[in-house]
Amino acid sequence: MNINYYLVSVVYMSSKHDIRDPWSRIEILTEQCLKLSTSDIPYVPPQIPDMLSWLLSRLSNSYIQEESVFAAHALGRFSDAAKKIYQKELSEEEVYSLTFYPGRKNPEGRRAPGFAEATIETTRRLRDLRQIEDVLSAHSVGAVLGGSMSYGKFRNVKGGKDASDIDLLLVVESWNDLSTALMKLQELPFTSDKNIEHMMKRLRKMLSKWAPEEKILFSGKIDLWTEQEDPMLYDLNVSSEYKLSLHCMSRVGVEKMLLKDIRNIVKTDDIESEKFLDYREAMPTRQDIQRTFTGEMISVDIDFIEHYGSYARFTSAFVIKNGQYYPGMLQGLVLPTFDVLWGDYKFRRLVKSFKWKLIERLRYEKKAFPDNTLRLSFAHTRSDVFARQVQKDANETTDLG
Repeated sequence: MNINYYLVSVVYMSSKHDIRDPWSRIEILTEQCLKLSTSDIPYVPPQIPDMLSWLLSRLSNSYIQEESVFAAHALGRFSDAAKKIYQKELSEEEVYSLTFYPGRKNPEGRRAPGFAEATIETTRRLRDLRQIEDVLSAHSVGAVLGGSMSYGKFRNVKGGKDASDIDLLLVVESWNDLSTALMKLQELPFTSDKNIEHMMKRLRKMLSKWAPEEKILFSGKIDLWTEQEDPMLYDLNVSSEYKLSLHCMSRVGVEKMLLKDIRNIVKTDDIESEKFLDYREAMPTRQDIQRTFTGEMISVDIDFIEHYGSYARFTSAFVIKNGQYYPGMLQGLVLPTFDVLWGDYKFRRLVKSFKWKLIERLRYEKKAFPDNTLRLSFAHTRSDVFARQVQKDANETTDLG
């Protein structure tokens, strides 16, 4: 059913709301979803929450540096909608816990957040990302946003005990700059100095063995909001804590990972990826799961070694098998949105060039496998939890016919 039909019909149903006000549209859609979810036979068409998250994402761009105002407006509108459905005033804690799909889990079996939780938690991370950019942008080449903050804003971002990370691919000019960048993170009041110092020690250990190698992904996690309560969560009775997952590469390393020197990835299937050192904190599995544009998966066996409490393994940026291109875990950090948060001109052109190379490869494979359905979104290992608008945008912007 056409989502525009829902919007138009609901707007006409409620003359009390100003159809020029985007917050009114958000309140109306929330009211509609709550009404459907509490009916005798509960059913909420997924297109309506998808439209709600899309509207919130668009509107949030008008509240840069005023994220707390945005969160307050959202909670207020959610509360007004809930009051009409439940015929009583709900506390903000109760509103935060509301969901259109009680007990629902996502296709991976993980807890799916409620709409208010996803809104507040996304907004918190947008605010924190803005401050992270403020301290890191002058000491780095650029950064790409990945994970649920890339493909699930206002839909699949969770708080609480299983809070969603911020996944950030941070690119520095050389490994000499990474220590400086990490130290700048200590200037932020919500970061863990202990975690940052641990990352710096791990970095020294890695460089002592593998420097001056450039084909390295150095990863670590930093706890956020562990020593103070986030004011945005005041009186909501939920933990402020979540993690920043940093994935760091040098400019030369990311250029190799994003295929700068391979101008045409369609010309032949005999291209082989260079090997990259994946230096991480947690013990990896021995298998790297990769998908192609048809959604077909392969498992690539990868050995690893323990190194001073960290783990080092060698992996490929991509695999070509039986004429099909499989983006690896490294390239998956950029997919599906190619969301450059900041970066110099060279870095932005690199990411854009990589996107077009994948589009050309996808177009070639569509012709090579005409009876299959191929999509860019299928090639990501977490495509099952993409927000529908993200999935739609990824596929439409790469569909050249």
